[in-house]
Amino acid sequence: MAFSALKKVGSLKKSLKRRRTRDESLRKTLRTVKGVEIDLSLFRDQIEAADEEEKVPSFRESVTIRLSWRGVDQQEYTRAATIDRLLDRVLTSQEFKEGPSLDAFFLTYQIYVEGVHLLQLFMQRFDEGVHTEQTELQVRILKVLQFWLDTHNEDFRGIDSRDLVDKMFIFIKTRQKDPQLDERVKNQLLLIGKLLTHVENLEEPDCKGEDEENLLVDADTTTTEREKQIQKRTEDHSLKPWEVLLDPVLSPMEIAGQLTQFEVNMFRKIEPMELLGVAWSREGKEINSPNVRRLIEHFNRTSRWVAGIILEADMPEYREKMLQKFVDIASCCKELNNYNAVFEILAGINSVAVHRLKLLQTLPKQSALEYKKLHSFIKSEGNYATYRSSVSERAQQGVGCVPFLGVSFGDLRGIEMTMNDFEETSSGKMLINFKKQVRVAEIIRDLLGSFSPDFKIECLRPLRLFIHEELNKTKHTDDQLWSLSCKIKPSSIA
Repeated sequence: MAFSALKKVGSLKKSLKRRRTRDESLRKTLRTVKGVEIDLSLFRDQIEAADEEEKVPSFRESVTIRLSWRGVDQQEYTRAATIDRLLDRVLTSQEFKEGPSLDAFFLTYQIYVEGVHLLQLFMQRFDEGVHTEQTELQVRILKVLQFWLDTHNEDFRGIDSRDLVDKMFIFIKTRQKDPQLDERVKNQLLLIGKLLTHVENLEEPDCKGEDEENLLVDADTTTTEREKQIQKRTEDHSLKPWEVLLDPVLSPMEIAGQLTQFEVNMFRKIEPMELLGVAWSREGKEINSPNVRRLIEHFNRTSRWVAGIILEADMPEYREKMLQKFVDIASCCKELNNYNAVFEILAGINSVAVHRLKLLQTLPKQSALEYKKLHSFIKSEGNYATYRSSVSERAQQGVGCVPFLGVSFGDLRGIEMTMNDFEETSSGKMLINFKKQVRVAEIIRDLLGSFSPDFKIECLRPLRLFIHEELNKTKHTDDQLWSLSCKIKPSSIA
């Protein structure tokens, strides 16, 4: 069959029927995804729209495709289709001559068809064009393949892509020898061959992120005077970690900068396919979403590190000063547009183990005001309206950021819970729910598009190494943090 999911069609028919609109308990359920609370009422418009579709059909249906329409011109859009009809739309419809729909197709196709099989379907249509002298169809097919290579070259990199790359090379070489081909088609084949060679030679990103030595060693190995000052503190083994961080020699902005560089190098490794089908939280997540998982683990480790450093300070005044410094560091991270770090630092400050000590009440007026601004920035009210507005504003200004994955996780999980990968027609045929895939692609595109790797941050090697070692040796669990907190203030008087 065209896609492997149809092997389970019997069970799918039963489980998919009315699931996204009929389950009232689902609509009211609150779910937590990596520290992000998701209220399904946020998806009320989406659910109500689905209910309306059941009352009044807003689509035109045949056996193999459902089309909906929108806009002033009432242009038709693909709502659901078989893989064959979907490919027909990709090659002939105005809808897919626009970037977003075609991008959504290539970003999400792996949910329902393997790359090798998809290429075979394109090849079949190309050969049909040869027999029927449809030069324009062949040119269109090759332009679509070029778009695939240009915008989603990760599908053609690495060991797992070897079969796909080999089959495309064979396709190009054999068709170039066909004397019946139009010159335009031959030129397009030549262009795709060069592009594929270029993509094949691209360095495959290390799923573990940038090599630690490369990250910790700058190209210029000369030690600056500023680095010598920092090194005296970070390599003084008589000092505890919280004492090093409290030293006024280490400015909040410098600490925020080194932390940001770590996160930039982790985020830039994330591939779109790691975010499909909430793969980061399902079986095989370490294989299917290695870079997403790495950033999640970094987030949790950093949050616990922040809480642990505050709790390990051995005097109340030092705990208060350490809290104040982390508020300043979080503020600097926000200034650097590292929004992920703002969320993770405040997650540590607001952890139960730290919060119960009521240290926030001891903050100086200016720091308390700054904390209030940061808390307002990350609050979940209005579906994280303040955070979303800031990301959107930066994007409009052409300024990138390190976004917080958790908010997008909530969006993707919400779609996964309210929409199905397949729709069943009145005749019982299962169609790919392309409407869902477009929405998923929009969220992933917005998330990855808001990120920018171009952060101009000075590498302070001793400080970067210190933070790296601190984060790597952090083994605190929530229970251990609670025990530290109870040593300071027994739970009986909390």
